[in-house]
Amino acid sequence: MARRALPSLSHVRYLRKIFAVGGRRQYLVALALALAAYALERLLPAGETRTAVADLALTGAAISAVVGTSGAVRAASAPDRPAWGSFLLGALAWLGSQLLRDASQLAALPLPPNAIDFGYILAAPLFTLGFVLMLVRHGQRLAVYALLLDVGAVVLVLVAVITLFLAKTITYDMTMDTFGTISALLYPVVYVAATGAALSVLFGLPAEEPRSAAFTLFVGIGLNALAFTLYLPALIQGSFVPGTFLDPLWMLGMAAIGIAGWQSVADRDRAVETELSTAVKDKINVVCVVSLNGGWTADPDGKKPGRDLGYTRYDQMAEALGCYGEYVEQPQDIRPALERAFAAGRPALVNVKTEPFFSVREHPNHDSLPLTRSIVRQYCELESLPNFYDRLHRLHPALLICE
Repeated sequence: MARRALPSLSHVRYLRKIFAVGGRRQYLVALALALAAYALERLLPAGETRTAVADLALTGAAISAVVGTSGAVRAASAPDRPAWGSFLLGALAWLGSQLLRDASQLAALPLPPNAIDFGYILAAPLFTLGFVLMLVRHGQRLAVYALLLDVGAVVLVLVAVITLFLAKTITYDMTMDTFGTISALLYPVVYVAATGAALSVLFGLPAEEPRSAAFTLFVGIGLNALAFTLYLPALIQGSFVPGTFLDPLWMLGMAAIGIAGWQSVADRDRAVETELSTAVKDKINVVCVVSLNGGWTADPDGKKPGRDLGYTRYDQMAEALGCYGEYVEQPQDIRPALERAFAAGRPALVNVKTEPFFSVREHPNHDSLPLTRSIVRQYCELESLPNFYDRLHRLHPALLICE
């Protein structure tokens, strides 16, 4: 059974990487824009103009969250996509409510009571679901149980605190506007619960997993939770006006969710480091020969479903990573290609198109098919070696035959 990872020194060391140059730049830009919008609000007199500035700034922050999370969904691998899809849905729900607020306050569009609240409130459970899916994707079942317990404890404590300090106000307002009061109470409850879920993920992911996106999600949703909690008394009393310090909290909170999406993309890009890119970075001049047989396994009878994958230009992929790459289709071209690969002075990949039913595993002597036999024979002649396997055990740049 998977164990819940406790905070460790490796976690702390990783958190230092969160504030890399790119991350710091994004945080600083978001902070500068939020403070600029808040400063402009404070300079304007209370009224429609200040409201318009606040609404437009919040709409921009929500759009940034949608753009960032949608980028994460597009870049995510299939197992990671459901979690980021849930974060995207949460950002869209938040943006939907913000657009309704814009329509109501800027265009005087009549809306049903509490219609604006629905998307804001729905976003938090969707964020929480994203965190659950993130843990499930990594097989952290025990961490999921811990997350649910954490969320339940946070909700109970918060409800108790709200009841203790606002009991009289809530009782009166429930008689006057039941749905409005319930909406007001749900804001801090669902967002604080989502923050607890984010914290559980931050320390529940496997130690080797990147945490920059999880940390930024924790910050973003935590800022929303703080803003909605402080917003509760004014919301219940109907005294909230734009231009308070809550506006930059919401702006930064949603901007952070968007930043988390881009950090996820960056983490994935860093993770996609192949053996060849490692060889380039460490200057290991390996020469790799790909037996390009058009599929993932041998299929002499042509009956295996899904076997045909086409003839991928791995040589061009290698070149994009900084390697020397060459594509070979004729046996007589193999030796010159190998000579050029070994003379390149850098990692190299020779992509040799072979018969679609050839498998290295099923033909260990490499002499069953003419083109593959030609690969090994010409390579061994080039190196004056008696057989293929002697070459693989030497420390000189190695030759690898891949399927």
